[in-house]
Amino acid sequence: MNEPILITDMGEKITPEMFEKDYIKSLSDEQAVEFARFCKLMKSLLDLPVKDVERRAKENEDGVVGKVHYKPIKPKTVISDTEETKQAFWNKYGWKAFDIKSETQLKKEFGESIKEDISKVATYQEQQRLDWSEV
Repeated sequence: MNEPILITDMGEKITPEMFEKDYIKSLSDEQAVEFARFCKLMKSLLDLPVKDVERRAKENEDGVVGKVHYKPIKPKTVISDTEETKQAFWNKYGWKAFDIKSETQLKKEFGESIKEDISKVATYQEQQRLDWSEV
């Protein structure tokens, strides 16, 4: 199988095995800093083509670029932020309900019983994410 190999400006090969924890732990401090610097530079460069495909998919009416396409994911829960909602949550759950904005965090703090109260004031926003699985 062909594996991608990057070559640094000094002629050093960067292989997928070099990103494994054991290899990284084996580096000296100086080597670790140099490798991290290289990775940081590469990350910014490698993000450019991905962002370009995302831009193209958004511009296309059908949301498709080659084999990459948008697919629906779990809707995002948006909890109403009105004074009436704030007052109701404060009366029932206290100040902690104000610090937490996500449904998951509220359930973790107050248990599943809060789910019913959230459903009364929440709206759900459709979300989509690019699906790269067919590439």
